[in-house]
Amino acid sequence: MTTSCRMDLYKFPFDTQRCTITLISFIYPIEELRLMSPYNSSTVTENSRKMFQSMGEWELINVDISSVNLTIGRFVWDRLIYTVSMGRRPLLYVVNFLLPVLYFLLLDLASFFISERGGEKLSFKVTVLLAISVLLLILHDMLPSTDQHIPLIGIYCLGIFSFVALSLLETIFVSFLLRTGSRRARTATNPAVTSALTSVVTSAPEGSPDSEQEGKCRLARVIDVIYFLSYLVSVTIFLLLTTLNWFY
Repeated sequence: MTTSCRMDLYKFPFDTQRCTITLISFIYPIEELRLMSPYNSSTVTENSRKMFQSMGEWELINVDISSVNLTIGRFVWDRLIYTVSMGRRPLLYVVNFLLPVLYFLLLDLASFFISERGGEKLSFKVTVLLAISVLLLILHDMLPSTDQHIPLIGIYCLGIFSFVALSLLETIFVSFLLRTGSRRARTATNPAVTSALTSVVTSAPEGSPDSEQEGKCRLARVIDVIYFLSYLVSVTIFLLLTTLNWFY
């Protein structure tokens, strides 16, 4: 006998699938035919584990046997229900997918300590974002198709991708502030401009290019620190909630 059942992939790859096999005879009611198993659930589970074959990905957890009557009008039929519970072995998916995505997120957090000068930080974050995009393509081929709702692993990858993308936008904005400040400083240090300024004023006023550059650099540092703290808190809460939904 071959049977199939719908899979719930919401907690993939930490999911447990349960399939039911119901035996019933609509011809003979309960007065003429009784259905029962010669073995209890523990014996059937132990014997099934010896014959269970799944190419190593699945593990047979339990086979539960129950007898529930079906009543329609004045007729009653005996039903014998086998509930098969199977758990997926997640080690392969954890090592090949979940941990690499988490490592890329940690690298993005560590990139906040890279200097803004020279563009190394910006190119590093772009590389991390492209690497996560490649892993998302691998997830598309790895995850079985489902039409019910998005699995947690998809939310996990999409959330990390969004965090890295927002971090990249913040780095671009901070680099823009530093670049405009340094551009004003280079204009102010030009010999022609300097001689023209010294002929008018002898000291730099409060709104001079040097003070504007210092203000932009200070603003860039404040934005970077505030965003890093909020980024760290948001990532921690996101990973905690995802872990709780996966295992509870």
